[in-house]
Amino acid sequence: MHSPDYGIILENLVSMHLMTIKKNYLYGLSIYFYKSVENEVDFLIMYKNTITSLINVSYISNERDISTRELRSLDKASTNLNCKNLIFISYDLNSETIYNKNKIKIILILDFLLMNITSFNKFINIQ
Repeated sequence: MHSPDYGIILENLVSMHLMTIKKNYLYGLSIYFYKSVENEVDFLIMYKNTITSLINVSYISNERDISTRELRSLDKASTNLNCKNLIFISYDLNSETIYNKNKIKIILILDFLLMNITSFNKFINIQ
């Protein structure tokens, strides 16, 4: 028997939470997976046809464990899609980092799941 992939479990939690918010509060919210030739981002968030946020999710508990690939993916997608609200949801980190001059917010999964709708709107950059 193998151990569960906690990263996939966290990704599914984020996905279910985003879908719940979309269904119950924000009808104009759209959620996509983004993939280009060079990179991929777990969640591309749009509100009323405007890209508001790019989100990657990973089961890490230490900032030095964030892979360069995860940060580079957010950075390249930010450039390609002209989106500056970059978010990294983790198991056990709450901070910010700079990658290639882009600020990336790092947030605990628990904080993300417990946000009220007003905080969520601000978090994903809905004015």
